[in-house]
Amino acid sequence: MMSKCAGSLSAVRGAAVPFIALLLALIASLATAQGAQANGWPVAEPTSVGLSPAALTEIHEDVLAGQYGHIDSFLVARQGRIVFEQYYEHDYRDIYRREASQPGALVVNDPSGPYNYFNAWWHPYYRDTNLHTLQSVTKSVVSALVGIAISRGDFPGLDSPVLRFF
Repeated sequence: MMSKCAGSLSAVRGAAVPFIALLLALIASLATAQGAQANGWPVAEPTSVGLSPAALTEIHEDVLAGQYGHIDSFLVARQGRIVFEQYYEHDYRDIYRREASQPGALVVNDPSGPYNYFNAWWHPYYRDTNLHTLQSVTKSVVSALVGIAISRGDFPGLDSPVLRFF
């Protein structure tokens, strides 16, 4: 049987891990000087493009705490520069093993198929690669961005051939 003190020490250690991870992430982000490159994109401090580092850190902490479910990445680009970029690891095989055992709308009869959200071979990373599958929310985000671009005059209209922009 674990003593009360040992249990408290385990809780403190468990709480310290996210804090240490956040601290290391912040140190790493400070180490990238303004103007540095991230996969070909210039990197800038959030304040240099009018964003609050505290707000971005608060969202990041919420993601770490699991407030929004299983988020895999959080990237903010503004004015052509990356101002925040963070990736989150999840053991989807273990998560899906646990969640698929409960009846629900996403649990399908064919556990091997690409439309089974509890099959880590297909979702969220396609066949154990870095290619992330797209879900319905992507359509909502893209449609909102196209609407904003049209209203600002940055996009010619809905009848424009999409391949012109790639």
